[in-house]
Amino acid sequence: MRTVMQWAHLVSAIVAVGGTAFLRFVLLPAAAGLDEGARKALMGRVLGRFRPVLWSCIGVLLLTGLHNAAAAFGTASPLYLNILLVKIALAFILFGVAFALTIPGSMFAGMQARRKTWLTVNAVLALMVVFLSAYLRRMQAD
Repeated sequence: MRTVMQWAHLVSAIVAVGGTAFLRFVLLPAAAGLDEGARKALMGRVLGRFRPVLWSCIGVLLLTGLHNAAAAFGTASPLYLNILLVKIALAFILFGVAFALTIPGSMFAGMQARRKTWLTVNAVLALMVVFLSAYLRRMQAD
């Protein structure tokens, strides 16, 4: 069961981080050359398709992350648990930004108007979370 949970966690992270990186470093620069109407139409269609994928990945990450964290709490060292808590906090910030950027409507229009900046923030957060994950995995192996 742990292998399936870890696999689901990794696949969801890969899809979510990969999608975010694609939006930031491929789609936004490519769409910059379009007129505003075409760019808005394209982004609306892309986000309409990406939103359920991203939100599903976040849901899986939450469920599998809770499972993985619960398994660690019984036997992990205090250092491991502190690093894990930092990782979880960064992930929640990342999730919040992702939701704000993909929620339809005007509630987060200010953030969505600066999508490039916030996608960069999320890419950096994702790199930090993945690094901490790798470090925690090494701590378990040693």
